Amino acid sequence: MTFNKKTSWIKLIPVMMLITLLSFPEVIGMGWGENGHKTVTHLAVDATPEPLRSMLLKTLNELEEASMDPDRRKSEPGTSEESKRHYIDIDFFEAFPFGAFPQDLNMAEAKYGRIEIHRQGIVPWAIDESFQNLVEAWETNDPNWVRWFGDLAHYVGDLHQPMHTTANFDGQKSGNRGIHALFESVMVDGFWKAEQITYFRPPDAMWQAVGHFMPRGIGSLVSFTSAYMTDLMILQNFEPVDNALEEAFLIVADTYTMLEPLLAAHDKAQEFRQTNPKFYSTFWDEGADKVMERQLNKGAYTLARYLMGAWLKAGQPSL
Repeated sequence: MTFNKKTSWIKLIPVMMLITLLSFPEVIGMGWGENGHKTVTHLAVDATPEPLRSMLLKTLNELEEASMDPDRRKSEPGTSEESKRHYIDIDFFEAFPFGAFPQDLNMAEAKYGRIEIHRQGIVPWAIDESFQNLVEAWETNDPNWVRWFGDLAHYVGDLHQPMHTTANFDGQKSGNRGIHALFESVMVDGFWKAEQITYFRPPDAMWQAVGHFMPRGIGSLVSFTSAYMTDLMILQNFEPVDNALEEAFLIVADTYTMLEPLLAAHDKAQEFRQTNPKFYSTFWDEGADKVMERQLNKGAYTLARYLMGAWLKAGQPSL
């Protein structure tokens, strides 16, 4: 996709320069930013089967706001652990596809140490906890269920951001420093459009993507297409999530496959200075657009599957 609204560059450049020149720690780990998280939440509700969909639509604005609460909590006193709940630097411990990494938190802490596990992030367990809390809240007609909905929506969204699955979270280990905020903030706010989300993509979309990544070499192509094929198979039939933790670790491995094409796009963009608009348009056109479309799409659909799974486990209550 080509960004061709030339007048918009004037508005975008100050934002780009601000992110480039100021390295605020809180910028890293914002997931998809406010626009991305609210959109994923909205689209997830739209993708949820009836009658749950209609019940959730009644409080959609409140649900969208709740999806941002985990980021807001990170700056509150006494919430130092919150920041660890948004990512997992899983390649710090194991190589892809991470088969030797324990999914049970106690086992993971026993193997690697509690301090190290929490330092490298605990988002899969945050998803599981939020899912279980949402089930319980719906079972007991707890009016505060929106809190757990928001947490689940946020953490599931974060886990679809590739830079939230690696110790190279800001490209600092590969010569791609700054890619984290560039991808999840500048690209979402300046380039991405909500209409790029489609829950069920036609088969020819995959072949277009294959052609897009072919010039970058077989490694990039294989990692992209294998994940994309998995995506196509998953999206053919709506399947509510049953095991929240197991699903979260499937997401980790799948999201991780998007790192290579994202870093490759950034490498290409670095042929231009960050003060040059071509830096941003190149990053987008060379692969950030395809990765973002896939991940936001998949994040919304997977969240819908989590919501339906929680509602079924809760006994299908009236909300």
